[in-house]
Parts: sequence; structure tokens; C-alpha cells
Amino acid sequence: MTEPLVTVTGGCRCGRVRYEARTAGLRSVVCACPDCQRSSGSFVSVAVAIKTELFRITAGDDALKSYADTGESGQPVHRHFCGECGSQLFAKPESYAEIVSLRAMTLDEPFTDPPAFGIFEQNIPAWIQLPDVTFYTE
Repeated sequence: MTEPLVTVTGGCRCGRVRYEARTAGLRSVVCACPDCQRSSGSFVSVAVAIKTELFRITAGDDALKSYADTGESGQPVHRHFCGECGSQLFAKPESYAEIVSLRAMTLDEPFTDPPAFGIFEQNIPAWIQLPDVTFYTE
């Protein structure tokens, strides 16, 4: 039996760009690849995977900006942010075209569940203490 879909909402810091997504549950991933580190300005990025067809921009489409870089897969990752305040909102990796990778902290409801797993652990400094997260080796 599948879980019922619930709607989650979120947006940028200034409120110009808003989105909503339908999901059966929010499971996050900690990523410490060099691309996520640089684009987030932090040692880790916490993201939630949402099916592309269940995600939509509800306001501020005209303020939404994006750029493409090359992900660890060697394929483009399209990173989307608010052109007004600069908040990084989501990424669309071409290697996983069926998902939108939402930045967990852009959700309206505080995201409190520990991450389901992590990747690129070797890039996290030893002095950073994360919860008990299972890291997968790339």
C-alpha cells in the first residue's frame, strides 16, 4: 500500500519565489560533494528529493534564476536560486531527470528528521559532527 501524498511548501528568504510539492514523505540526504559545498557555502548540503512531476513554482517564476554546472556524475546539474535574495532553492540533475533536489531549509515547515543517508563523506572535516548518518561511497 502506498502512502497518501501530502503537499509541502517553501520558498526563498525574501519570499519572492514560492514552490509547492506533493510527496509521500520527506527523506533528506546530506551531500558533501565539492559542487554542493561550493554552491551552498557550507561543508554539507541537505536536500530532499521530490518527483519532478509533483513539483511546481507557485510564485516568482520571473525572479527565478539558474545556472548549469557539471556534477560528480559528469552530467549537468541545473541549480536554481532567487535572483532577488540569492537563496539557493533546488537543483535538477540531468543524471536523475525524474527528481528535483529541494534544499531542505527552504521548506516552510522546519525540517527536523535526520538525513536518510549521505554521500561524499570524505569531504567533511573531522571536526564537524553529524548525526548517525549512513554514508555511501561513490
